[in-house]
Amino acid sequence: MNQMLAMVLTRFGGPAVLECHTVGPVPRVDQMLVRVAACGVCGHDLLNRQGHFPETKPPCVMGHEIAGTVETVGELVSGFTPGDRVALTQRVSCGVCPACRAGRDNLCRNGPNFYGEGISGGYGEFVVASPRNAVPLPTGTDLYTGATLSCALGTGWHALGRARLTAGDTVVVTAASGGVGLHTLLLARFLGLRVIAVTTSERKADMLLEARITS
Repeated sequence: MNQMLAMVLTRFGGPAVLECHTVGPVPRVDQMLVRVAACGVCGHDLLNRQGHFPETKPPCVMGHEIAGTVETVGELVSGFTPGDRVALTQRVSCGVCPACRAGRDNLCRNGPNFYGEGISGGYGEFVVASPRNAVPLPTGTDLYTGATLSCALGTGWHALGRARLTAGDTVVVTAASGGVGLHTLLLARFLGLRVIAVTTSERKADMLLEARITS
């Protein structure tokens, strides 16, 4: 795979700075090429497009909420074969630093970096991935759902786990009407928690009430 179409961030600014161009992803022998089936548009992406993250250097390809199908695998890749359905975590870790060895590879700062910032993201036909940041999707989980798992769902799941809450506890979720917030509310209710949702306007509060996920 030498060429693909992608929405390229040509400079910082409004939506018009995203332009369709031909680019060429080049996976290493320890990486694989994933055909993108779905890529979310996160609030992080909107801030990135406006220039709030110093590691983003246009021209580049944004998008970190990615799921797809393995297209090719490098000769040093094990555990994955072409055709596997995968969801990708946002950061490609190094696998050897103290954070990675402790199972906290989300904190790794020695790997290739974060999709859409240090490495080319999912706003294109293909994306380069590593066996360390690819998670096989179980049968019955579609690729569109898979794209939400790492960021929109995984962020809230991680936060609730770090809080060491038990059923019946009360949890306050700020920015509750955003993508991560809505999923965190749903997860909290699933875990048997009493939910207090905080948002910034009556319109958003009405939306939360309509979704029937607040107490």
